[in-house]
Amino acid sequence: MQYEPDEQDIIDGITYDRQGRMEYNPLFHFNHGKHYTTSELIYICKYYEIDGRRNMSLAIGKTIKSITSTVWKLRQSGKWDYYKNFDDEAWETIPI
Repeated sequence: MQYEPDEQDIIDGITYDRQGRMEYNPLFHFNHGKHYTTSELIYICKYYEIDGRRNMSLAIGKTIKSITSTVWKLRQSGKWDYYKNFDDEAWETIPI
């Protein structure tokens, strides 16, 4: 199924892949190419099921593809539960 961008997307220069995921756009993906911070990894693991990939992508400033890949890598490496269960008080002390 090909995603058809609406008129405003075309005006704004927003493009999508065949699966309907927004492709890289510097206005939205301001952290593209940068390493994930510890705080971002904790956020992803704690709220992935709640916020979803699209909202996380916009909040963190990385593409949906990057978020999805990072989730897969964290689960495969066994680090998913470590970050997901990170204490909230300790999380607040991590510099952004």
